[in-house]
Amino acid sequence: MPFEITPINSRLYLIRWQRFPNAVESQQFIRALEDLLNKADRKVSFLSDLRKGYLKELSLINKLSRLASHPNCAHTTAFGSVGSQVYAGIYQKLSTKADKPREGDTWFTLEQALAYLEKLEPGITDGIDLKEVARP
Repeated sequence: MPFEITPINSRLYLIRWQRFPNAVESQQFIRALEDLLNKADRKVSFLSDLRKGYLKELSLINKLSRLASHPNCAHTTAFGSVGSQVYAGIYQKLSTKADKPREGDTWFTLEQALAYLEKLEPGITDGIDLKEVARP
């Protein structure tokens, strides 16, 4: 699989892409994320590492954006390259709702993304192993 979804702590998951996914892998990613949210016993947040890959198909980005409104999805943020910023802009437009305003949730650096999460939910980044999360 070109992606890993791993818990950082009980409230936060890391999504790490190793490369761009093909169509089948993209669908598998959406299903894995949906399963995780459906099985969660509390609201969880996601930190996505988009340095090496991300979804490219608009229909799949739309499906992903709908998962941001799942009752068990607290917050989403990401960090990565210029290309990922374009992707994130599309995702952000699709997932923005009046009751869940977004001021910019994709960043160039891990530190910026973590600061954003911490602003939204104080304490969520406590105890994070920055070296592990930052590894390529």
